[in-house]
Amino acid sequence: MRLILSTLLLAFALTGLTACDDGGGGGGGEKQEYADPATTTVKVAFRDSSVPPEYHRSWQLTLDQESIRLVVDSYGDVLSDETLPMPAPEWERFTADLPAAVAELGEPAPGQEGCSGGTGLGFEIDGSLSRTLDLDNCANDPNLAITDEILALVAPFTHRIDLAGATATD
Repeated sequence: MRLILSTLLLAFALTGLTACDDGGGGGGGEKQEYADPATTTVKVAFRDSSVPPEYHRSWQLTLDQESIRLVVDSYGDVLSDETLPMPAPEWERFTADLPAAVAELGEPAPGQEGCSGGTGLGFEIDGSLSRTLDLDNCANDPNLAITDEILALVAPFTHRIDLAGATATD
Protein backbone atom coordinates (compact mmCIF):
# COMPACT_ATOMS: atom_id res chain seq x y z
CA MET A 1 0.00 0.00 0.00
CA ARG A 2 2.74 2.41 0.86
CA LEU A 3 4.46 1.38 -2.35
CA ILE A 4 2.21 3.58 -4.48
CA LEU A 5 2.76 6.69 -2.33
CA SER A 6 6.48 5.96 -2.29
CA THR A 7 6.38 5.50 -6.04
CA LEU A 8 4.58 8.83 -6.45
CA LEU A 9 7.11 10.61 -4.29
CA LEU A 10 9.97 8.91 -6.15
CA ALA A 11 8.42 9.96 -9.46
CA PHE A 12 8.44 13.54 -8.24
CA ALA A 13 12.04 13.17 -7.09
CA LEU A 14 13.17 11.81 -10.44
CA THR A 15 11.34 14.37 -12.51
CA GLY A 16 11.15 18.12 -12.19
CA LEU A 17 7.93 20.01 -11.95
CA THR A 18 6.80 23.22 -13.49
CA ALA A 19 4.11 25.41 -12.08
CA CYS A 20 1.76 28.22 -12.74
CA ASP A 21 0.65 30.48 -9.92
CA ASP A 22 -2.65 32.22 -10.56
CA GLY A 23 -1.72 34.94 -8.09
CA GLY A 24 -4.65 34.02 -5.86
CA GLY A 25 -3.32 35.18 -2.53
CA GLY A 26 0.33 34.24 -2.89
CA GLY A 27 3.20 35.43 -4.96
CA GLY A 28 3.87 39.04 -4.21
CA GLY A 29 0.30 39.85 -3.22
CA GLU A 30 -0.90 40.58 0.27
CA LYS A 31 -0.65 37.38 2.34
CA GLN A 32 -3.23 36.40 4.90
CA GLU A 33 -1.96 35.58 8.38
CA TYR A 34 -4.91 33.46 9.46
CA ALA A 35 -6.72 30.38 8.12
CA ASP A 36 -10.18 30.27 9.69
CA PRO A 37 -10.87 26.61 10.53
CA ALA A 38 -14.60 27.09 9.96
CA THR A 39 -14.28 28.43 6.40
CA THR A 40 -11.04 26.92 5.10
CA THR A 41 -11.08 24.18 2.48
CA VAL A 42 -7.88 22.63 1.13
CA LYS A 43 -7.76 20.59 -2.08
CA VAL A 44 -4.77 18.64 -3.39
CA ALA A 45 -5.16 16.92 -6.74
CA PHE A 46 -2.61 14.54 -8.24
CA ARG A 47 -2.83 14.07 -12.01
CA ASP A 48 -1.16 10.86 -13.09
CA SER A 49 0.88 10.57 -16.27
CA SER A 50 -0.41 9.03 -19.48
CA VAL A 51 -0.19 5.31 -18.73
CA PRO A 52 -2.56 2.41 -19.47
CA PRO A 53 -5.84 2.64 -17.51
CA GLU A 54 -5.01 -0.29 -15.24
CA TYR A 55 -2.04 1.70 -13.89
CA HIS A 56 -3.44 5.24 -14.07
CA ARG A 57 -4.39 6.65 -10.68
CA SER A 58 -5.27 10.30 -10.29
CA TRP A 59 -6.69 11.51 -7.01
CA GLN A 60 -8.19 14.50 -5.23
CA LEU A 61 -7.98 15.05 -1.49
CA THR A 62 -10.43 17.56 0.00
CA LEU A 63 -10.01 18.73 3.58
CA ASP A 64 -12.32 20.90 5.68
CA GLN A 65 -13.45 21.09 9.29
CA GLU A 66 -16.03 18.37 8.73
CA SER A 67 -14.25 15.74 6.65
CA ILE A 68 -11.33 14.20 4.80
CA ARG A 69 -12.44 13.07 1.34
CA LEU A 70 -10.40 11.11 -1.19
CA VAL A 71 -11.57 10.40 -4.74
CA VAL A 72 -9.37 8.17 -6.91
CA ASP A 73 -9.99 7.77 -10.61
CA SER A 74 -8.54 6.29 -13.77
CA TYR A 75 -9.19 8.58 -16.72
CA GLY A 76 -12.43 9.82 -15.16
CA ASP A 77 -13.76 6.44 -13.99
CA VAL A 78 -14.09 6.72 -10.20
CA LEU A 79 -12.35 3.78 -8.53
CA SER A 80 -12.72 4.93 -4.93
CA ASP A 81 -14.60 7.69 -3.12
CA GLU A 82 -14.08 7.67 0.63
CA THR A 83 -14.93 10.22 3.30
CA LEU A 84 -13.82 10.17 6.93
CA PRO A 85 -14.70 12.60 9.71
CA MET A 86 -12.08 15.27 10.36
CA PRO A 87 -10.68 15.11 13.91
CA ALA A 88 -11.25 18.61 15.32
CA PRO A 89 -7.89 18.92 17.15
CA GLU A 90 -5.97 17.82 14.06
CA TRP A 91 -7.83 20.32 11.85
CA GLU A 92 -7.26 23.13 14.36
CA ARG A 93 -3.49 22.44 14.39
CA PHE A 94 -3.37 22.11 10.61
CA THR A 95 -5.18 25.41 9.95
CA ALA A 96 -3.12 27.19 12.63
CA ASP A 97 0.09 26.09 10.87
CA LEU A 98 -1.23 26.57 7.33
CA PRO A 99 -0.32 30.26 6.80
CA ALA A 100 3.34 29.68 7.70
CA ALA A 101 3.48 26.52 5.57
CA VAL A 102 1.98 28.33 2.58
CA ALA A 103 4.38 31.27 3.01
CA GLU A 104 7.31 28.83 2.88
CA LEU A 105 6.18 27.22 -0.39
CA GLY A 106 7.96 29.84 -2.44
CA GLU A 107 7.23 30.88 -5.97
CA PRO A 108 6.86 28.33 -8.74
CA ALA A 109 9.35 28.54 -11.59
CA PRO A 110 7.99 29.16 -15.10
CA GLY A 111 6.96 26.15 -17.16
CA GLN A 112 8.94 24.50 -19.92
CA GLU A 113 7.49 24.90 -23.42
CA GLY A 114 6.43 21.71 -25.13
CA CYS A 115 6.18 19.61 -21.99
CA SER A 116 3.15 17.32 -21.80
CA GLY A 117 2.01 13.92 -20.59
CA GLY A 118 3.64 13.95 -17.17
CA THR A 119 2.26 14.03 -13.66
CA GLY A 120 0.98 17.14 -11.99
CA LEU A 121 -0.21 18.41 -8.64
CA GLY A 122 -2.85 21.03 -7.96
CA PHE A 123 -3.08 22.81 -4.62
CA GLU A 124 -5.94 25.09 -3.68
CA ILE A 125 -6.92 26.81 -0.45
CA ASP A 126 -10.27 28.57 -0.16
CA GLY A 127 -11.37 30.66 2.78
CA SER A 128 -9.71 33.45 4.73
CA LEU A 129 -6.36 32.23 3.39
CA SER A 130 -6.32 31.80 -0.39
CA ARG A 131 -3.72 30.24 -2.66
CA THR A 132 -3.82 28.21 -5.86
CA LEU A 133 -0.89 26.42 -7.47
CA ASP A 134 -0.76 24.11 -10.47
CA LEU A 135 2.49 22.16 -10.63
CA ASP A 136 3.14 20.21 -13.83
CA ASN A 137 5.85 17.67 -14.61
CA CYS A 138 8.02 19.60 -17.04
CA ALA A 139 11.61 18.98 -15.90
CA ASN A 140 11.65 21.93 -13.55
CA ASP A 141 13.52 21.05 -10.35
CA PRO A 142 12.65 24.20 -8.34
CA ASN A 143 9.01 23.09 -8.30
CA LEU A 144 9.88 19.66 -6.96
CA ALA A 145 10.48 21.20 -3.54
CA ILE A 146 7.05 22.85 -3.62
CA THR A 147 5.38 19.55 -4.50
CA ASP A 148 7.26 17.71 -1.75
CA GLU A 149 6.25 20.36 0.79
CA ILE A 150 2.58 20.15 -0.19
CA LEU A 151 2.59 16.34 0.03
CA ALA A 152 4.31 16.52 3.43
CA LEU A 153 1.82 19.12 4.62
CA VAL A 154 -1.17 16.85 3.93
CA ALA A 155 0.58 13.55 4.80
CA PRO A 156 -1.26 13.11 8.13
CA PHE A 157 -4.55 13.13 6.21
CA THR A 158 -3.37 10.94 3.31
CA HIS A 159 -2.16 8.36 5.84
CA ARG A 160 -5.43 8.53 7.79
CA ILE A 161 -7.54 7.91 4.66
CA ASP A 162 -5.02 5.39 3.25
CA LEU A 163 -4.06 7.07 -0.01
CA ALA A 164 -1.50 4.35 -0.68
CA GLY A 165 -4.10 1.61 -0.44
CA ALA A 166 -6.66 3.52 -2.49
CA THR A 167 -4.18 4.09 -5.33
CA ALA A 168 -2.70 0.58 -5.37
CA THR A 169 -2.76 -1.05 -8.81
CA ASP A 170 -2.28 -4.68 -7.78
